[in-house]
Amino acid sequence: MRLVESMNLEKRVRDIGGEFEIFIHTPGPDGEAWNIEHLRPDVDVISQIPNYLVEKTKAHSGTSSVEETFGYAENNLIEQLLNDSQPYAWQPEHLAFMVTSDLDVFSNIAELTPWWVT
Repeated sequence: MRLVESMNLEKRVRDIGGEFEIFIHTPGPDGEAWNIEHLRPDVDVISQIPNYLVEKTKAHSGTSSVEETFGYAENNLIEQLLNDSQPYAWQPEHLAFMVTSDLDVFSNIAELTPWWVT
């Protein structure tokens, strides 16, 4: 945030006809993202994010609440999960495969770890 402010990025981008976008995107814990999982913000850290960055992230994500944007804490989901008669079963619209440079193949319904290689 200090860099954004010191470089006056929002105004500079607006002056050239653009809209300055900044947001937090936390990676999913799969593939190489496991190596930065320790950087994923938890509930305590989320409450410390500057409001400007929270609002910009909500706008980027198209969400209206902090929980929708950054995720719900596990302890807030337990009751919902225990009372949910229909378990969550996300399925992609289209099945796709990702091929690594080592020719390992992963589907888009799994993570990029050796467990899921086909």
